[in-house]
Amino acid sequence: MSVEVPAVDIDADVVSVGAADDGQMELPEDPNVVGWYRFGPTAGAGAGSIVLAAHVDSRRYGIGQLARLTEAEIGDEIEVRTSAGDIHTYAVVDVQVIPKAELPTAELFSRDGAERLLLVTCAGDFDGTHYLDNAIVTAEPK
Repeated sequence: MSVEVPAVDIDADVVSVGAADDGQMELPEDPNVVGWYRFGPTAGAGAGSIVLAAHVDSRRYGIGQLARLTEAEIGDEIEVRTSAGDIHTYAVVDVQVIPKAELPTAELFSRDGAERLLLVTCAGDFDGTHYLDNAIVTAEPK
């Protein structure tokens, strides 16, 4: 599986992930690899949130693929290639940076409603341990 956002030079492999011990979505250690939340829909499912997320950076691996996520603009295309080789194209409809404390997790991980793709990474200030915000790009099928 892979995700590509040509307008901001994102081209990353995507791996299946679940939930970490603390209940949050697992993320691949390498920020150049994006995690797909396997307990939610996959690209082309027709309904619900397809959640793809990655670390923005790491001391070991450096800057990650989603570091440029906030540079995406409304209308930019996102392509998701499934493990079966199908390509699903989405268009960005929203780009936002919100405090982690305000992250609407129920909405982000919804399995209901229209199909939408969500790309998520850390953003904002770094307090020495964690980034304080999340960048979220929302896209709809084209």
